[in-house]
Order: sequence, then C-alpha cells, then structure tokens
Amino acid sequence: MPNEHLFIVDDKNNPLDIKKFRKDVHKDGDWHRTAQFWVLNDENEILMNLRSSTKEIYPNLWTPCNGGHFKHLENNELAALREFNEEFDFKAKKDNLFPLGIYKLEIKEKKFHFINREFIRVYVYFTDKKEQEIKFEKKEFSKLKFVNIKKLKNLIKGKDRTMKLVPTKKYFLDIIDLIEKIFVKHQN
Repeated sequence: MPNEHLFIVDDKNNPLDIKKFRKDVHKDGDWHRTAQFWVLNDENEILMNLRSSTKEIYPNLWTPCNGGHFKHLENNELAALREFNEEFDFKAKKDNLFPLGIYKLEIKEKKFHFINREFIRVYVYFTDKKEQEIKFEKKEFSKLKFVNIKKLKNLIKGKDRTMKLVPTKKYFLDIIDLIEKIFVKHQN
C-alpha cells in the first residue's frame, strides 16, 4: 500500500525511528525491510507469480517469489506472516515457514523512477496444493504456475524465453542455489 509507513533501517539493517511513506522510501532510496516467500511443492517446483497489470513496478512480469514491506517498527515474524497470508490462502503459521536468511538487495530502476534498497527476510513455504487449488490476491497477481528449478534457472539466464521475468537475476539465482543445497541435504 502506498500510504503505509515502512520500517526504515540503516545500511547495516539497524532500525531507525523514521517514518516515511512507501513512495518516498523508493524515491529517496532508503534502506527498509521486506519479506519474500518462495513456495515449493513436493515435486521441487517453485511457484511463479505473474504480477498484475495494475502493479506500479514490473507489471505483467513473472517472479518466483512474493511478499511485501514491513510496516514501521513491525515485528519481523508477524510482518512476514501478515504479508504471506494477505496474498495467498495458505493460512501459514510460523512453523510452516522455513527461514533462509536475510538478503541485501539494491536496485536502481530508471524506467520506474525508483531506488529499492531492501533487507529481505527470505522464507520457503512447502505446499502439496496444485496451482489451480491456490487462491491468491487478484490485485497482486493474475496467474500462478509451478516451474521446475532447471527451467527457472534457464528462464533467469535467458536460455528460455517463454516467460518474461522481473529483472533481478543475481538475487533469484542466489536463492535458488540456496534452495537446491537445502533440498540435497533433506533428501539424504
């Protein structure tokens, strides 16, 4: 929501008691906290989301993760659950989310006139639902599709052009590598 105050931090992720609206944070390039979720099924496929045509940033592009901003001084776990459950009908609880860590991301996007500096709390959520069974917030996404990890890597690297992705290649590949390492561990 553009009129919410975001959780502003310094470049080391230390909280600052500064209140700023989302649009101002992205205009000024302030560091802030977000949560993002990667949904995996039991076939090791990642849920891709086609961003709604009404999104300000990257409309009609596919992304393998979803999430949102922490509100001013909001608790990390509560913010993460709030964001996830606002977008999907999974009814996730703290025990259902597997934390992967915090990723520092900086994007300067001239086309959309914004500077995005985030500390992203990255989570994985495991589901046995099929994509057609998943209810989602229509103002956020227009379509969902599970994609295997190999295909997703090819999409990100530009070897497969069947889906146009949000242009954050390094972040996507770093998280996929981490997910693959975790799966290898869990399968032994």
